[in-house]
Amino acid sequence: MGSHTDTVPLGGKYDGALGVMGAIEVVKTLAENGHVTRHPIEAIVFTNEEGTRFHRWLIGSRAMAGMLEPEDLAATDAEGVTLAQRMGDIGGDLSRVDEAARKPGDLAAYFELHIEQGPYLYRSGTPIGVVTGITGRGVFELDISGMSNHAGTTPMGERRDALVAASKLVVQVQRMAAEDEICRVATAGALDVQPNAVNVVPGRATVGIEIRDLDMAALEAAEQELTRMARECEEQDGVQITINRHRFTDAVPITQGMQDWVGEAAELAGFAWERVPSGAGHDAQAIATIAPMAMVFVPSVGGSATPSRSTPAQRTAPTAP
Repeated sequence: MGSHTDTVPLGGKYDGALGVMGAIEVVKTLAENGHVTRHPIEAIVFTNEEGTRFHRWLIGSRAMAGMLEPEDLAATDAEGVTLAQRMGDIGGDLSRVDEAARKPGDLAAYFELHIEQGPYLYRSGTPIGVVTGITGRGVFELDISGMSNHAGTTPMGERRDALVAASKLVVQVQRMAAEDEICRVATAGALDVQPNAVNVVPGRATVGIEIRDLDMAALEAAEQELTRMARECEEQDGVQITINRHRFTDAVPITQGMQDWVGEAAELAGFAWERVPSGAGHDAQAIATIAPMAMVFVPSVGGSATPSRSTPAQRTAPTAP
């Protein structure tokens, strides 16, 4: 049992930490009450789940699953320092990283408690979410090349404005999920414009796009639609668009048996519960490659990636009298 201790910039205090403290509390309570379990229980604290600093995520859990690659340790932060160097700075012994790996069959199961990071449980007033699966994720960077020109002297009909094309794509990405429902969610979350001057027609723009869904066929359909939209913008706006696929992560379903165990435990403890998908990635998806896993969600107020997020105690109190 466990989770992670890192979070995103301006992240809330419960992200990851709730699952870590929950695992410690379970082990502590079992010990204090003299319970002997069928299997040894370990509380695990993973690091660098988010991947914000080095753009490589699930480092701790992928190390435990034997999935760490040399490229992960060679990844650099904004200062050009590698992950391996930073690990060494805090006393990490890189020669022993492989010792963290577990083999399939070493673990009977893995459980992770986490805030939902979405609005559904809080809105429904349900204190426990039994997770049905972790969505797959595609990350793309669209490099749009037009032509920079003077904003005052270039006629509107002769412009090859990269930002205009980027803006159209941003709106179309939103529509792809919100209206056409090709995939569960789609986000244009990063934008870089060159030369980024108010009196110059933008000659280049880069748009970062992410798509997520539990159905891999939906993700593939969304990627095809993204390609179609890019080709359409090329024709309409006189630009060239290169689509770079940076990451494509498979969805991870959670078995019915693991879901049922969590639901039964919630009922025994007097908690109402419902099944919910996880739209965010978690350490559990790496551990799923070597062991059965389940996730337990609790409501989060204010969503995710915000310091104002909270999980009120009354929201996780038992519903039984």
